[in-house]
Amino acid sequence: EDVDLESASAEGVSFQGGSFARVVFRQTCLQRLELQDVRLTDCDLANAQFPDARVVRATMTKCRLTGLQLEESFLQDVHFRSCIGQLSQFRFSQLKSCSFEDCDLREANFQGANLAGVVFGGCDLRNAELSQTTLTGADLTSSNIEGLRVNREALRGVVLAPDQAAYVAGLFGVTVKW
Repeated sequence: EDVDLESASAEGVSFQGGSFARVVFRQTCLQRLELQDVRLTDCDLANAQFPDARVVRATMTKCRLTGLQLEESFLQDVHFRSCIGQLSQFRFSQLKSCSFEDCDLREANFQGANLAGVVFGGCDLRNAELSQTTLTGADLTSSNIEGLRVNREALRGVVLAPDQAAYVAGLFGVTVKW
């Protein structure tokens, strides 16, 4: 609790089990980070770089994830709750059985990520990058997707609310008439 690790750098760090509260990971660079059975609450991970991370059975609640880079990472059973994740990077990552609840993910970048089955509940996904993702079974129904950047192929199997479907159709030049 209440530890400041700002700007720390390491490779191959592993935490199995445990809890982090109010820990500052801001601007840290932890290559090949492994987190398993951990809980992070009110932590600051702004602009942290965790390339090629492996995160399994973790919960992040009320964490600051602004600019967090979790690129080319593997996340399974990870649940983000009430996190601020503007400009976060999940490019080319694989997320299995993960969820984002009430998170601010404006301008987050999920390009090329596998988001099959991921639930985005009540999230702000305005201007998020979802091109070349796998969204089969992903649920965006209760999230704001205004300005979403996505290609047609990525939308296969995604779950949308009717008004969102009309909005997405408009992105591709389709006019929906009620």
